[in-house]
Amino acid sequence: AFFSNKKSKHWLKYAYERSSVEMVAFVCGDRNTITAQKLKDRIENLNITYFIASDRWKRIIKAFKFTLLGKFHTI
Repeated sequence: AFFSNKKSKHWLKYAYERSSVEMVAFVCGDRNTITAQKLKDRIENLNITYFIASDRWKRIIKAFKFTLLGKFHTI
């Protein structure tokens, strides 16, 4: 999710539990590898099984080292 204005962009990236749609982890920051890695670290600290559904954001693909699933699994 994007918020702010075009001159000062901020991004909220989050992970949620699919059946309850409860947010389980989130991070705010630039759309870069550092933000993606922070989200990965927070998810992995939960010791849960997860999969990634995302747009073609290369930093998420790099941080999580996954094959793109597409937006089919997002809500």
